[in-house]
Amino acid sequence: MFTIFLVEQEKNFENLIQKSTQLRKFNIIGHTDSLLSAFWQISKTQPEVVLIDLDGIGEEGFELAEQINGFKHIPLLIFASSDEQIISKTFHMGAFEFILKPVTTHNIKRVMDNLHDYYKDYMKRVYFPQDNSYEYDGQTVRNKYTDKFLIKLEDRIKVINTDEIVYIGTENRQVYVKTIHDHYNVDTPMYIIEQKLGPSFVRVHKSFIINIYYLTEIQPWFNGTYSLVFADGSKTPVSRSHIRNFRRTLGF
Repeated sequence: MFTIFLVEQEKNFENLIQKSTQLRKFNIIGHTDSLLSAFWQISKTQPEVVLIDLDGIGEEGFELAEQINGFKHIPLLIFASSDEQIISKTFHMGAFEFILKPVTTHNIKRVMDNLHDYYKDYMKRVYFPQDNSYEYDGQTVRNKYTDKFLIKLEDRIKVINTDEIVYIGTENRQVYVKTIHDHYNVDTPMYIIEQKLGPSFVRVHKSFIINIYYLTEIQPWFNGTYSLVFADGSKTPVSRSHIRNFRRTLGF
């Protein structure tokens, strides 16, 4: 069972979560509209997940998130807002998910399902590390979060599975998708792509979202950061602002 703490003024998430998740294993252990109370209760109860509704809270919600990211045990952060312009900012804060309001049982169910799958996958990595869930050299990563990704080429649309993606990056403001064998430029903004990816994808830099199933080596880099090496030999950096979330995801 994973635990959730709610920070909101409208007080409408709890019922929606209960209705949409049904038999999912979760427990709402706290609920407040006070940021000061939220800080102390979260530090005391140490929930796995904190949901912050930014409507009515604004920048103070981001300040609370910064404080939470300084905890020894950092929970997954979910933000909710009716302002889609702040989506990218929430992910720069290390958000696991963003819920665009008005809230529906459909998008709550999507988030709760992703949480359930994330913790199921996390427990597998922690307690069954000998079970390597990928192979290289002609084989595709066995990723249960597989979905289709459409790439517009000059005369056609190429369809790939998300489990073929090694990482998504940007260079000179151009977003591209890197697979084991190919490199595709795409028109979709990174923050939109990030919302559609499963828990095996982690943002490690403002310009990179990686698929941890292709990660083969973590090398120390300057100023306490890391350089990541993938199964195809390519590399990406981890920025200082994303180190906590990266280490939390990998469990070290």
